[in-house]
Amino acid sequence: YNNMVFFFFSSRRRHTRCSGVSWARRCVQETGLKRAESYNKEYEQFERSEIENKRKARAEGGFYVPAQPKVVLLIRIKGINHCDPRSKRILRLFRLRQLHNASFVKLNKATQNMIQKILPWVTFGPVSYTHLTLPTIYSVQISVVAVSLKKKN
Repeated sequence: YNNMVFFFFSSRRRHTRCSGVSWARRCVQETGLKRAESYNKEYEQFERSEIENKRKARAEGGFYVPAQPKVVLLIRIKGINHCDPRSKRILRLFRLRQLHNASFVKLNKATQNMIQKILPWVTFGPVSYTHLTLPTIYSVQISVVAVSLKKKN
């Protein structure tokens, strides 16, 4: 973006403002594409290592337990009727006071225990594509749809 300032305030190139903006946009797109390629390589490498670990464990006669997600999306699916005080308090801690409210929760032992106690009132699911990364906008959109479809009668 510093180069873009040169295009806007240069007396020599005052007539090429549009080309300066398109040049800056092109640079941003190229860096974004490079980043996306590196992320794809990382995801493929992660998937390959998962498959190799499963095969190795099977060959040795053991089991492979995959990594747990770091962040989950909680969605409130039931009202307050027949809810004990402890569950009400946990729902308030997760900021799930109303029906269809959603909240992101970082998973650890304490939050897993709390989620177990409020399971009749919420549904949840992992957010990120791999368990290595934190959520992106795209993975959040997918997980909102996926988690909201898990509602049970």
